[in-house]
Amino acid sequence: MTAPPAPDDPVRTLARRPLVTVAADDTLRDAAAELSSQLVGAGMVRDARPPSLLSERDIVAGIAVGADPDTVLVENVTTDYVVTVSADESILDAAARMLVNEIRHLPVVEDDEVIGVVSERDLLAVLANDARAHSRDDAR
Repeated sequence: MTAPPAPDDPVRTLARRPLVTVAADDTLRDAAAELSSQLVGAGMVRDARPPSLLSERDIVAGIAVGADPDTVLVENVTTDYVVTVSADESILDAAARMLVNEIRHLPVVEDDEVIGVVSERDLLAVLANDARAHSRDDAR
């Protein structure tokens, strides 16, 4: 049995599931359905250069200003500036980057390619597990 990831481990250890993508010309409804079916809160926009991310927050913000989810396209609401993390950076550094940038999803980049997206939930699980382990160690 392998040890669970620790805060100092590279963030690549969390980028295990296949990358979820949406098309720039998908409607918001179609993109939301894809994110929902994959049980994720964000997806990368296929073939976008520079990389572009569509998050639940983007969809909600679009609808809040009157976007029709059946006609407005992903490319009209995606995040313009995507904050990324190198696959070699630590899980703790990734968590800090999310906090500083007030974001919930972080694309993981290796060799100039996005290899996955980590969520705040992914990072919180590692940090909570580590805190529990240290709490048990301190109790001994």
